[in-house]
Amino acid sequence: MLGQFGLKGGIHPAGHKIADVSIVKDFQILKGDEFFIPFIQHIGSPAVSVVQIGDYVKKGSLVAECGKGLSSNIHSPVSGTVKDISSVFHPAIGQIQGCIITADGINSDYKKIDGGSNLAEVALKAGIVGLGGASFPTYVKLKPNKPVDTVVINGAECEPYLMCDHALMHEKPDNILQGALMIKEQVKASACIIAVENNKKDCIALLKQSAGKYGIDVIGLPVKYPQGGEKQLIFSILGRVVPSGRLPADIGVLIQNVATANALYEAAIFSKPLYERVVTISGDVENPANYRMPLGVPVDRFLERSSNKYKKGYKVIFGGPMTGGSVASLQIHLLKQQVEFFC
Repeated sequence: MLGQFGLKGGIHPAGHKIADVSIVKDFQILKGDEFFIPFIQHIGSPAVSVVQIGDYVKKGSLVAECGKGLSSNIHSPVSGTVKDISSVFHPAIGQIQGCIITADGINSDYKKIDGGSNLAEVALKAGIVGLGGASFPTYVKLKPNKPVDTVVINGAECEPYLMCDHALMHEKPDNILQGALMIKEQVKASACIIAVENNKKDCIALLKQSAGKYGIDVIGLPVKYPQGGEKQLIFSILGRVVPSGRLPADIGVLIQNVATANALYEAAIFSKPLYERVVTISGDVENPANYRMPLGVPVDRFLERSSNKYKKGYKVIFGGPMTGGSVASLQIHLLKQQVEFFC
């Protein structure tokens, strides 16, 4: 029986989840806003700039393309003018190069990618990476060099406070199901499972409404940290052990996050590159909520636009309280792999 193996050990921290699971609203972009777009927002080597100072770009325009080896495309989250190409320090990555884009306030549409029919090629062109925090370039996972029999879509979201996956499953369950089916067909797997912890029963019910017609299983799991880790999740669902130093593909499993499945669906169906993501702001703040945010937003601007104030002496953490890291400056910018501002 799927999901009957259970994660050994683990802990049961208080959830501290936001009551409103909806995505409150899109982030407001104003004319003159500056966005720093790092050329590395993924595991691997930096992307290589394809823009110059003074260039005009549309929302969704390619600003940096895959570098040598493992890399990922980077797209602009706004329309505007490239003001500068420079380097800044990021606490999670170190010194990184990127471009500063000054928004012109015109963001009604985005520049579409030329996708094609192969999902791995779509993921490559759209700059999609693992959105659960790992930021591994997705096109590589979609071209496995070993047979995959089972695709697992990770909707566990086991850390306290995190709500962005919950919000996305609640808002776009059919997108996630169709994205999951695309992944299953791409790697020629015989089974696809979406795993969600039981503190998100609304999402489990919504996904199950249509899962049957796609040939996808949706299972609920006991609430336990760190069940969202890919090796722990695989054991909880399938009873398989990923050997030390090996990858899920070595035992016939491919794992993707629910947000990644949604991004793949939007890239394949709407030719949409990855230039935004859903982010939770939570903790000791005035307005905890889930927002759809453009990449490159600095912490201080986001706090201001969401009517939250930074409190002296508090930490701002990118990621959950268990695995996230505090930022040294409110000028640090949102990247693809960052799922939460936690104060």
